[in-house]
Amino acid sequence: MKIRKRLIPLVIVIALCFSVAVSPVSAVTGKDDDKIIVVSQKEITLNVGETRTIEAAVVPQEENPELLWYSSNEPVASVDNKGNITGIKKGEATILIRLRGKEEVYTTAEVSVKEDSRITCG
Repeated sequence: MKIRKRLIPLVIVIALCFSVAVSPVSAVTGKDDDKIIVVSQKEITLNVGETRTIEAAVVPQEENPELLWYSSNEPVASVDNKGNITGIKKGEATILIRLRGKEEVYTTAEVSVKEDSRITCG
């Protein structure tokens, strides 16, 4: 009986960790009145010249939130105001997404840009 009492909390903790690890939505850094920013990806790998979009939203939902997007390393990865990230050259960058007027409400996503490894023939 003692083993079962110890095992049940352990199983619950493992289940909670697993559910967080496989969640399709990542994010949350910074709070203001319990507002957070959630993003579709916290890590993204691109080839040079490739563009992908990260979706972001404010929770609880805010009418017409203005999100500001920044790249920590523009020569490596650029980002526009819609979350389109483009790999420019090999390297690493951090994308910062911030809620306008609320400096403390933000999140980040890590970007890794690789050389295109496809082989082309003449």
